Parts: sequence; C-alpha cells; structure tokens
Amino acid sequence: MKKFKINMSNFSNEEIDLIASEIEAKKVAVLPTDTVYGLSSLASDRQTVERIYQIKKRNIDKPLIVLMKSFCMIRSFCILNKKQYSYIKENLEKGEILTVILKNKSRELAHLTNKNGGVAIRIPKQSNFLMKLIKRINKPIVSTSLNLSGEPEILDLEKAKKLFKENKIDLIVDGGNMRGNRPSKVVDIIDIDNINLIRD
Repeated sequence: MKKFKINMSNFSNEEIDLIASEIEAKKVAVLPTDTVYGLSSLASDRQTVERIYQIKKRNIDKPLIVLMKSFCMIRSFCILNKKQYSYIKENLEKGEILTVILKNKSRELAHLTNKNGGVAIRIPKQSNFLMKLIKRINKPIVSTSLNLSGEPEILDLEKAKKLFKENKIDLIVDGGNMRGNRPSKVVDIIDIDNINLIRD
C-alpha cells in the first residue's frame, strides 16, 4: 500500500499524474473528495469495482457513485435531456454537492447500473483536486465513502490503513482533515417531472 500527503490547495501536476497513473493501472485508491474520503477506481473496470465492493463488504445491488468531469462526459454515458441539464447546472451554480441518478446508455457502466437502469452521477465541482484528476484520466471514476457498509464514514486515515490493510487498498492520498463534511445529496431525476429524493 502506497501513502502520500498532498496539499489540497496547492498540489502539483506531477502529483496529479502520479495518482492518475495508479488509477489507470486499475488500482484501488483512497482519495479526498468534495465530501468525505472515498474509495475510488476506474468506473469502467468491473474487476477493480468488484474489489471495492469486497473491501467495503457492500451489497452488489447498491451501485456506487460515478464522478465525471463535465456535461459532455455525462452525455457520453447517460441520457441527459434539457430539463435534467438545467436542474443539475442550477444546483452546481448554487454550490450544491449533488449526485443525480440518470438513465445509463453505456455498456461500460452496466455493472454500476441499478435495477431501473439508472446510474448515480456527480460532477465534483467543489473539488479542484478531483476535477483535475478526472480531466487527467479522461474517464469516469467511482467514489464511495471510506467505511465498511453500514458503518460511519472513516475520517482517520491511520484507522483506515489498519482496518483495510488486508484488503489490498493500493494507494492512500492524505488530503488532510475532512471532518465536518457530509456525503452528497442524492436525487433520482430520470423522470425530471417527478424528482425522487434518495438521500438528503
């Protein structure tokens, strides 16, 4: 397991390149996100995603969140109409940390799709680090809170290192204190005229 610390307000392109190369090599990484610390990997690599499920002891029927860099990337993988676009854009402009469920249209995300054909998507606008990382990789990455399924989020990376050491996390990126943050709001907007709040 590799571990290194970065300054979230002053990281280098070299650091982004290093983290990106690990994820591109189909590794599982602990990353500081726009909410809490999360477990991440390439979204399109089913085997690595399955490792995250095993690490978290998470039910395979509970899809992970997929982080994307832009609306253009979302349209490559999901059905996005004008009303859905406007809803997401308005919330991003308000600074809302929002995960939306959209209809999947891509084979690459089939393993991250729920029983209704939806996939959970977020553009992590509040995290310059994540936005630069996803732009560098140029592919979606998954993100799920750093914890065992059903347990509180782990904020102490030393605790995480001990708890998960036998489960083959490949990289821990220490971005400092994440205390006080909370997971994103999750809203199903597949039917934009009947929005369904999944998590507030």
